[in-house]
Amino acid sequence: MYFVAKLLQAGGIASLMIGLILGLTGDMAAQYYYFFAGIGIFLAGYVIQRKVEAK
Repeated sequence: MYFVAKLLQAGGIASLMIGLILGLTGDMAAQYYYFFAGIGIFLAGYVIQRKVEAK
C-alpha cells in the first residue's frame, strides 16, 4: 500500500507539472483543472501514506 501512496503522490506532482505547461501555453481553464486534480491526487496519496506509517 505504501507504493500505491507514492505512485499517487508522483501522479499528483506530474499533474501539477502538466497544468503549469498548459498555463504557459495559454489554456487557463485546463491549468486550473490539472492544478486542483493534482492537489487532490497528491493529498490522497499523502493520507494513505500516513495511515500506513501509523500502523
